[in-house]
Amino acid sequence: MRLTTLLLVAALSGGRERCGRGDEARAELARQVTDISAGAESYAQERPALSGAQLLVAMQADPDLGPLVRELGRYQVKLLARGGHVVVLLCSEDGARALLEDSACTPAVDRDESAAPGRACGFSIDPVVACARARAP
Repeated sequence: MRLTTLLLVAALSGGRERCGRGDEARAELARQVTDISAGAESYAQERPALSGAQLLVAMQADPDLGPLVRELGRYQVKLLARGGHVVVLLCSEDGARALLEDSACTPAVDRDESAAPGRACGFSIDPVVACARARAP
């Protein structure tokens, strides 16, 4: 029993050493962005005529979603809304480069640019196309 516990602890701590603080920070950002994209998708389906900027304002006023958006205050958060679907784009503080881009139609973050040199802060995913692909058999 002790040997099994010792091996398990060693295996788990060894895996931790390979996962740096940057990886943990990116994983936390990805979780926050996917939570925001899920909330934004709900808003977009309820109010399909709203633009991404209007949805973001509505979300900031929401008692549940507002704190999620504010947690990302040092970053620029942008929404692209089309056809009742949304893509969330998280950009660097200065707005120069994209970090994460997510459509709520897929289970994970669609684009993670946070570890790469970076592309300009602009949408690369069309929400209607992303959701159509996600629903295709």
